[in-house]
Amino acid sequence: MPSGLVLDANLTPPAWDLLTAGATPVVAVEVPAPWTPACRARLTSSDGDEAATALGAARETLERAAGLGAKIAVVRLGSVPSLERDWPLFRDAFHRGALTVSRARRFAVERELAGDGDGDRALKVLERLARDAEGRNLTLAILNPRRVIDLPSPTELSRLLRELRGAAIAPAFDLAAAHLPDAMGVWPYFHSEAAFGAAPQSPMSATPADHSPAFRPAAAS
Repeated sequence: MPSGLVLDANLTPPAWDLLTAGATPVVAVEVPAPWTPACRARLTSSDGDEAATALGAARETLERAAGLGAKIAVVRLGSVPSLERDWPLFRDAFHRGALTVSRARRFAVERELAGDGDGDRALKVLERLARDAEGRNLTLAILNPRRVIDLPSPTELSRLLRELRGAAIAPAFDLAAAHLPDAMGVWPYFHSEAAFGAAPQSPMSATPADHSPAFRPAAAS
């Protein structure tokens, strides 16, 4: 894959305009971007209005990405809302070195059970976005989550890829993010690598803009 920019979702509109006005090609765009208040909306929200807002912002980003000649649209699906309240306590216990194995295991079970409804909504929204992406010669890249309460887990990703086989979707591996669930004892690193980054490909050569993570796209199985 040719080298170029990966445009991050945190880019402000002026920063987006500045970067896209240059000569450096854009190879990937994080969805949605650039940042607007609509970026706060979750694609997998159970609130219809919020989900519609998020979907609209994502579709606008796909159109921008295609216009810039990008081939990859990086999608983050957001968090499991029912775990947002418990996450700060779990995270703080980890930072203090007070996170026990039994507590981590309980949280791991709660995480998998709590994601069921959000996983169903993720499936529906990805199916719609994949059709839009395919029509624009884009591939949706699904990154492993930065937080264990974010979607999708390795198990959830496997289901999404199975249900959406043949769609313009592939996993993408954020190497740094893959270590945190392992360190917390929620799911091991090799599960993340197997699900999101198992394809025998070289890392993508790209220049991240702003705070975009380095990642490598992996072929969907």
